[in-house]
Amino acid sequence: MPVEARAMKDLHAFLTKAQIDKMIEGCEYLMDRVLIRMLQRTGMRVSELVKPGKGRNPVLGLRVSDVLWDEHALIIRHAKRKGNPVRRIDVDVETLVILKEYLDKRPTKSEFVIPVGRQMAYLIVRRAAERVGITEVGDSLVSQRRHPHPHHLRHTFCTQAIKKSGGKLEEVARLQRYVGHANISTTMSYLDISDEEQRKWYDDLWKEEK
Repeated sequence: MPVEARAMKDLHAFLTKAQIDKMIEGCEYLMDRVLIRMLQRTGMRVSELVKPGKGRNPVLGLRVSDVLWDEHALIIRHAKRKGNPVRRIDVDVETLVILKEYLDKRPTKSEFVIPVGRQMAYLIVRRAAERVGITEVGDSLVSQRRHPHPHHLRHTFCTQAIKKSGGKLEEVARLQRYVGHANISTTMSYLDISDEEQRKWYDDLWKEEK
């Protein structure tokens, strides 16, 4: 099973903001910091960000021309839908400032914002995590291979957005559109329920019969 498919099995395998901040701070190269921050702040799929490798769909990847600086937005080519339709997503100003610094400083120009492939992106995220002591993410009951992966940053974005929304259906629908889930049930799966909440729900079902 591909690494990304394994990561997707555990939808609640995510990192905390403090962990990601440490990962970014520990990166030696500016491109690595930008890659991790972009995945964290946009929730995009890694294949929608990095340069498509040999044998990959050539239309994918975020190009410099896809950055709408004045509108604080990005144009993303959907990696999971037929024809790879584009979607427009917002991005925060601070991320754009860091992105512009990186693009201005990088020695080799490219039409792609992150001119490396998926495998290199995976190594960048994994090494950044391991440098700050994060070697496994998620639930061992779901997946035995839990190395930090770019998709965990997408999970982190979705989990944070769901928590902020309070689970309101209209907010979940906005998130679905933003991250490009084909089905809202995928987005709804990020509504994490703790064991304590589950127990309270169950007990409440039978209160009137006690």
